[in-house]
Amino acid sequence: MRLGDDSYRTLILCKAFTNISIATIPEINRFLKILFKKRGRAYCVNYHDMTIGMTFEFELAPYEESILTNYEVVPVPSGVMVNIRQLVSPYFGFASDAYPFNDGTFYRE
Repeated sequence: MRLGDDSYRTLILCKAFTNISIATIPEINRFLKILFKKRGRAYCVNYHDMTIGMTFEFELAPYEESILTNYEVVPVPSGVMVNIRQLVSPYFGFASDAYPFNDGTFYRE
């Protein structure tokens, strides 16, 4: 499969950072800040059970999600599992087209 220019740049940047990083939480947070500059908040959390979580407060492009989950190019300590979470607003049915917003049975006097 051939990658587009943006996805290939992202892949190369991830691999380069993985090669020079010591994969600590501050280093991973620095990596995320560089990689997703001006896109929103992205941060890494240590769950202290041999897993870490990368949280993105914006929507990842499909190629970004694929690189972060399928390729072994993300700076992660050995033997540690990575959980990827995306927090994309709106979080709960406040959009005009959100079902069942304003469709329920409400008590009125």
